[in-house]
Amino acid sequence: MKRLFQEWTPEKKSKKGKKEKEVESQKGTIERSVMIGGVKVRALYDYDGQETDELSFKAGEEFLKTEDEDDQGWCRGMKDGGREGLYPANYVETV
Repeated sequence: MKRLFQEWTPEKKSKKGKKEKEVESQKGTIERSVMIGGVKVRALYDYDGQETDELSFKAGEEFLKTEDEDDQGWCRGMKDGGREGLYPANYVETV
């Protein structure tokens, strides 16, 4: 009795390389400069956050700037209590 064996090979899938996946996932994101630890800043003026993602502070208050100014003039910062949010870049000075 003679048996015939046919060699089986899996279908080839179109592979996306790791780099292609990374580039693909980055297409819709905006590049932001994130600072490790942050830079200490001091408020020049009072600011009452208008949205839930904004920080509120009083003139003279110090906190950390955690991201550089974006093209609309906003920075991201963190206050001592861990509250994080956006604030107008021109309302603070680096300490």
